[in-house]
Amino acid sequence: MGLPLLTERLELRAFEPDDLAALHAVYGDPEVTRFMPAYPTLEHTRRALEIHVREARAGNPAFWALIERETGELIGDAGLGLIEGIGPEYELGYTLGPRWWGRGYATEAARAVRDHALGPRGLPELLALVWPANAASIHVLEKIGMERVGTRHAYGAEHVVYCTVSVPSMPAALWPSTGQ
Repeated sequence: MGLPLLTERLELRAFEPDDLAALHAVYGDPEVTRFMPAYPTLEHTRRALEIHVREARAGNPAFWALIERETGELIGDAGLGLIEGIGPEYELGYTLGPRWWGRGYATEAARAVRDHALGPRGLPELLALVWPANAASIHVLEKIGMERVGTRHAYGAEHVVYCTVSVPSMPAALWPSTGQ
């Protein structure tokens, strides 16, 4: 699995059940969920956390706890997941609480996840889906070298699709799956 992943300022580690309160402080914030599904109750966050824990324990790509190394605080998540939970493609994702926005943490975490996915994890490509109005997230994806390749309806909304591998002669629907 290769965890924890360490960057200059962050640690990405498997979630633990005890992370529930800290994760809900992030997921339960309406500012955070403006461009993603809402987690209005602790029970919604608990269900998401159970998936994160289960997938990591099974050695599958998963979303991991994002820890600020200087303080040891859980500030969000970052990792990999099957698009809409079914794939076949994997997507990169990250979520940070507002206190940590504007510090470059999303870029640092996204770069670490991308490098892990394409390196040790061995994925041939990695997608990211972002709401068109989420300019900050689009900026992060472009900073780490992902390219816009189109749009896609997923999670009940239209998203802009970014990819680590550009295959201009092949429609996205025909890209090879990871087989994992």
